[in-house]
Amino acid sequence: MRYNIFDKFKYVSVEGNIGAGKTSLTKIISKKYNIKGLFENYIDNPYLKSFYKNPKKYSYDVETYFLNERIKSLQDSMLDKNQAIVADYSLYKSLIFSKQNLNSSDFKKYNLEYEKGLSLIKQPNLIIYLNAPTWFLLDRIKKRGRVFERNISEGYLKTIEKGYKGFFNKKNSFKVLFYDIIDKDFIKNDFDLNHLLKKVYNL
Repeated sequence: MRYNIFDKFKYVSVEGNIGAGKTSLTKIISKKYNIKGLFENYIDNPYLKSFYKNPKKYSYDVETYFLNERIKSLQDSMLDKNQAIVADYSLYKSLIFSKQNLNSSDFKKYNLEYEKGLSLIKQPNLIIYLNAPTWFLLDRIKKRGRVFERNISEGYLKTIEKGYKGFFNKKNSFKVLFYDIIDKDFIKNDFDLNHLLKKVYNL
């Protein structure tokens, strides 16, 4: 059976910690259903490499750049109101990361821009949260070999995970599916992919 999750959810965001496989799954879903995929272009962020070397100095710059790019991309996606969308991020990601990375005064400024941006975009109908232990994510990060990610620690991943879980466990206007990925391979195994899609369809 082909579970068309977009019969139920027009706008789906794939979320998860660093290294969870958000982009890979989003590409697969976008191709399978022939719908628009939104992908975060982290490579173009001019502050990202510097941030991983000196987080305190560059945290505000890196988070502000990401926030503005996410808002613009999500606003553009609203031009066709009937179009189904799957994205490898949500704007909530901006709030979660900035809370961990910014000091209190910078976060206060940042949050004003975040709330303004949130009012300008539509909210996802569903968040698929790819859940995995931090040691598993750290291993994936090392294997993909992005030089600027080599200083990411397990402690940092745990902090981000705590932020995500704290946010998505609250009552929200959208549905959240927490899906464990430690023994799943959506690229090589159609059974794993269909298992996820069935769970989404039956929500």
